[in-house]
Amino acid sequence: MVKYRGENSEVRIAATEAELASAPIITNIQSIEWDFDQNIDAQPKGLGEGRGEDVSEGHVHITGNITKWYDTVPVVPSPGTTTFRTMVQGHEMGDLDFRYIKVTDTDTGEVHVLKVKGKYDTSRPVDGYKEETYDFVAEEVTTT
Repeated sequence: MVKYRGENSEVRIAATEAELASAPIITNIQSIEWDFDQNIDAQPKGLGEGRGEDVSEGHVHITGNITKWYDTVPVVPSPGTTTFRTMVQGHEMGDLDFRYIKVTDTDTGEVHVLKVKGKYDTSRPVDGYKEETYDFVAEEVTTT
């Protein structure tokens, strides 16, 4: 599982991959993580004991999430979107469009671009700080 602390990464979100270059850095990120599930399956081979297994992989399933402190300050410059919730289509009633997330590891310079759709949520704990989360499923991930 790839997991970055917010202070060691820059996260940008845009509606298209081309817009990532000018997208603002999302602030107050606690963490971003994603996981490649390659659906490895093992089936018994032959009959009897000690027969081994046939191992195969299935379709890759990539899931992840962003967790950040809730912030009412608009994300600027970001024409057409003002808050993190709006950027990730939180509370959208219609069909969701893909979003592109660019994660730059500030320690190594490694860059990941994810093409995702997801679900936005906020937590309102009685004894803690309000958080925003974006749980997503990625169609593809590229790393440079």
